[in-house]
Amino acid sequence: MGRTADVRLDLLKTDKSTFNIDNLMNKDFLIDQIRKREVFERAYVYAISYRITHDSYCNFIEIDYYRQNKEKLFKEIESSLENPNLYDAETAFSYYLPKSDMFFRRMIYTPFKDLVIKFIFVSVLAELLDFTFVQTCFSYRLERNIEKKKKSKGNLYRYYYEGVKEFIAWQLSQVENSSCMLKTDISSFYDSISHEYLLLAISKQINIAKDTHFLILFGKTLKFKICYYSIVDGKLSETYNSQGIPIGNEAEGFIANIFLKEADEALFNLGINFGRYVDDFRIFTNSKTDAVKASIILQEFLLKIGVNLNASKTKVIEAEEEIINFIEESKESGVSAMPFQEEEYDESKQEKKLNKTYIIKEIDSEKISMHKESYYLEHQTVFLKIEDINNEDKAKQFGKFLNEIPLGIELETQIFSEHIEWLYQLSKMYPKHGKLYSWLFVKFLSQDYSDDVQRISLKYLFAVFDDELINTFIKTRIIHHLVKPRKGALTYIERISARKNLRERIIEHITKLMRITCMALQLNCIYAYYLLFKDHRYVEDFVSKSLKRPIPEPIQNAVYQIGTLCFQGSSRLVSFEEILEESEIEYESESIIFQ
Repeated sequence: MGRTADVRLDLLKTDKSTFNIDNLMNKDFLIDQIRKREVFERAYVYAISYRITHDSYCNFIEIDYYRQNKEKLFKEIESSLENPNLYDAETAFSYYLPKSDMFFRRMIYTPFKDLVIKFIFVSVLAELLDFTFVQTCFSYRLERNIEKKKKSKGNLYRYYYEGVKEFIAWQLSQVENSSCMLKTDISSFYDSISHEYLLLAISKQINIAKDTHFLILFGKTLKFKICYYSIVDGKLSETYNSQGIPIGNEAEGFIANIFLKEADEALFNLGINFGRYVDDFRIFTNSKTDAVKASIILQEFLLKIGVNLNASKTKVIEAEEEIINFIEESKESGVSAMPFQEEEYDESKQEKKLNKTYIIKEIDSEKISMHKESYYLEHQTVFLKIEDINNEDKAKQFGKFLNEIPLGIELETQIFSEHIEWLYQLSKMYPKHGKLYSWLFVKFLSQDYSDDVQRISLKYLFAVFDDELINTFIKTRIIHHLVKPRKGALTYIERISARKNLRERIIEHITKLMRITCMALQLNCIYAYYLLFKDHRYVEDFVSKSLKRPIPEPIQNAVYQIGTLCFQGSSRLVSFEEILEESEIEYESESIIFQ
């Protein structure tokens, strides 16, 4: 049964004078859990891991600062957890992620300390509640495979795409015995979540009163100030989050499961054959009448908790072939959403210590020659001209093709130049793929590629910075990749700036980008400036000259943190892999609750 299950049984068998199941959920027990040092350690690593590898924006200044001041962070959080009155969430800020060439999704950036606190709560709640969710809830489930957990100790949940694949496989398995499938989702789901209902749901599910310190503290993590630049006039504005949970970090995924647990259980207890991934529902029946009836039942329970189905995305699909076609199409869209693989540094292939000037990777010459011939031949049969890339799927496919070009391969200059020109044009046409495209503008700056390839890459990278028609998010992510720490190598921006003329051009572009009213972009530019000068006085002057007043609170905090880092003589920010290596976490047990 596993160590956790054995401990559960031992606890339940214990004499009631010393322990009973109600004591498991009492206020002192839960406060003790969230104050454990090992719970903080895991939450700290989760926050860094998801922020760097999954979230759309990462503030490296905070990570650098709190890595150098980890004990200070622990003591601040410990004080907040001792007394709810001492805790107030820091000011968050919003930024916009392109969903298409016309629509955006508002994202909320949670400050790092608040994100660690959120992961402390979520990790404890997940240990208590994950096993109570219905089996056909496929999103944000705990990784219970201990061997996988040891290999990927930066993740609280199972790998994103594993859940998506299981959700798709489950749908395909239902087709043979069903003639109808209802597909639907919840309208503006994350933004519509009621704080009052969420706290009530947690109170009922873990059997504690709403006025306990645990729930008071958790409730305070839901309410915070958000600052943003107005799209209308560019002025700094503020609002308060009184409803909904932030879209923009991975901590919230499990909270969404808690919110929908009652609706899941209602469908399950009525024998309705359904599956769910976040707010996407699939219901299988043998008649359209039953499918419509199931949707009415689902809607009734959702309305009770303050959300509703999205009418424009609700549809009953009949006939096996049509259902399979829809599922296969959703499979492609799931693959499209899967995080792409960036370059990796393989220390096992190094014969000597790196000088940390380049990204060094051993290249197999036989593999290179094979790729050199097949890669371009294959590509030429698919995309002969940019006009062939005439929809979002093809635009994604083209980006994946460029991303799969092996590091260091010899590229024909004329064809490569054409491809990067296409990438530049596609960035304006299909900003939805900005997260991938932004990496591609940086990837080919690697010194494993020829000088010609690097020069062409820089030309178009600077063109992106200058082009007002290219979405700000793409520019933000390019700076992200330029400043991102990489194991065994300097950051891209430090490598580029080693050449004086390029250093001056980089500084010129960063200065221009700093004037764009996007806090995520400005913070990335500030960190880039810090890496280039390593002097907080330069950073202060840079911010002072670039921004209108008042200066946003998150940027003031960033400048303060950089000043502290400079005063402490901060060393280079290590990569996430190195942070994991230095972590104190040990994964001897599956559970932190029953240790």
